[in-house]
Formats: sequence, structure tokens, C-alpha cells
Amino acid sequence: MSRTKRKPAAHIIGERAVKLVKNMLPEEWSIRELVPDYGIDLNVELFEKTKSKDKGVDTYDTLGEHLFVQVKGSELIKTQKLTVKPRYNVEIKPVSEKLHSPSENHEIEVAVFKIDTPELVTVQRIGAAVPVLLFLVDVSNNRIFFVCLTDYIDKILLPNDPNYSDKKHKTIYVPIKNEITANKNSLGALRFYAKRSKFYAAFQKFSYQKGRLDYVYDESLIETAQYFAKILLRYDFWTQEPLWYPMRTAHEQLVNLVNSGRPQIFSHSKTGAEDDKDEEENAWSTPFSANRLYTRKETRTFMEIRILWDQLENLGAMFEEICREWSIPSSLGVSTSDL
Repeated sequence: MSRTKRKPAAHIIGERAVKLVKNMLPEEWSIRELVPDYGIDLNVELFEKTKSKDKGVDTYDTLGEHLFVQVKGSELIKTQKLTVKPRYNVEIKPVSEKLHSPSENHEIEVAVFKIDTPELVTVQRIGAAVPVLLFLVDVSNNRIFFVCLTDYIDKILLPNDPNYSDKKHKTIYVPIKNEITANKNSLGALRFYAKRSKFYAAFQKFSYQKGRLDYVYDESLIETAQYFAKILLRYDFWTQEPLWYPMRTAHEQLVNLVNSGRPQIFSHSKTGAEDDKDEEENAWSTPFSANRLYTRKETRTFMEIRILWDQLENLGAMFEEICREWSIPSSLGVSTSDL
């Protein structure tokens, strides 16, 4: 009798890998398999627990945050020690201009996986605003390791091998410390990646508002900045964990601005009558004062507002240089990642 259609072992391993991912991630998250898939296996939608009107009934709200995942299963994951050498920021200088500081080398344990380059090119085309994660699943030991392919491509692969797409395969190194476990703390990086589209939208808004405030030269700066701050506070990521520390401090100043008219609340000690006079009389100017004089209190507030929006605009640059290196096997990623 002629044989029937056969299921290769690779398909069984792949099914086991996806099943393990579903069992390991929080049960309130919605995990959708994309069939047929073209480089993206799963769409993971994040939910958070919310208060229910019905006592004893748990409900969950969607956060509007998504992860896109490639799942690769293996019965035996190869690991090795990888020496990570210091280098300049690849957005500023090519990797050929390396820092010669062998003492600053990092040796980390990584899982080694060979991936087809068309899958990497697909991720590259999606763009940085939508991070795609690789889940490397050890089906024999029920372990899941991850790396952000989007950042890996931009920060490691392209700087070192601009013509990688001409090859059939590329080897990816996944830090062993990037493991998803039953401990909820191990999900911090995933939650942070899922917020990226919101962060990018906020960075664009920061820059837009900064540009508009540059054209405000009078006391209406405070009113305009307060209105802008109210718009920014509509983003829901401000009070969620994990939140990048610089954004947490920015949130505090935006709240202060809305509530008090000043981003920063300083205690002011008066030293004499001259201080009182400067505080109340128009005696101060700034490059943005349009040839008018203001009280010292007003001038300080104007400066605080402009500094705040300078800092907000700079968050996008800091995210590009620092946060996108987190959880990838780069020198900066090894030394700065805390998620």
C-alpha cells in the first residue's frame, strides 16, 4: 500500500513550542496564531486586571498593546560563551571604530540559533516601531528565551554585516538571562516592548509641542504648556510598570505643571528685601522674553517649562541610544538592561 502524507518531526516540535509559550505567558493575555504565517507566528495582546462590578468575578481590560513573535522550537539548544566587546553607539560611528578597552569586555552565556535571512528581512521591513521578538523554545527542558529581532537587526546585524540578506542563514545569539519563567518579573521586558508604539507616538508629540512652544514669547507660555501637558497625560503608560525612569520623572513634572503652573516645585528661602522686590517686580528677561521684563518667579517658570520640553524631546534620542540596546548581546545592553 502506498504511504499517506507524513508529519515531519519539526512540525511536532513547533507545535510543542507554541503550546509551551501559551502555557508560560499570563493566561489573561490573548495569544493568536497567525495562519498562514509569513515570518510572524503569534500576535500577543496584553490585558490587565480591572475592578469588576460583580463581586468575585475577575475581569481584564485590553491595554491596546501587542507583541509579535517568531517561535522557534528545538529539542537541544546549543549554548556558548560570547565575548561582547565595547563599541561606540552604532547610530553615530561604524563598528569598525572600536573602543580598545579589553578590560571592559563582557563574557555572557548565549543560546545559538541559525535563522533564515528572509525571516530577518521581513522583520527589518516592519520597522522599529513594531518590535518583533524571537522566542527560542527548549522543548526538552521547557525553557523559553527571547531576544528582540528588530533591535538585534538594527544594532548588531546591520552594523556588522550590511549585506546579511545576501546569505541564506544568519546566526543569532540569544542571551540566556533573557528567560521567560513563571515568575512575573521575567515579563518586564515583554511589557516594555509592547508599549513601544505608544512611546514612539509620545516622542513625536513631545517634538511637535516643543516646536510650537518655541514660538511662544510671552506669559501665555504657561497656559499653553499646561494645555500641552494635559494632552500628554492622556497617555496611559505613565502610571504602568515597568516605566523607564526618565519618563517617570517627566510624568511628575507634567503633573506639577498642570496642578501648580510650574513643572518643578522648589522651596524658596528669602534672603532680604531685594529678593522680595525681584520676586514681585518686572526686572528679569530671557532670550525668549521678546524685549519684555518679567518677575523672577515668572522667569523661573518660563525656564522650567522650556527645560522640561527639551528633556521630553530628548527622551526619543535616549530611547534610541539606550533602551533599544536592552536585552540584546551588545556592550551597552549587557551593562544597562535592568528589565
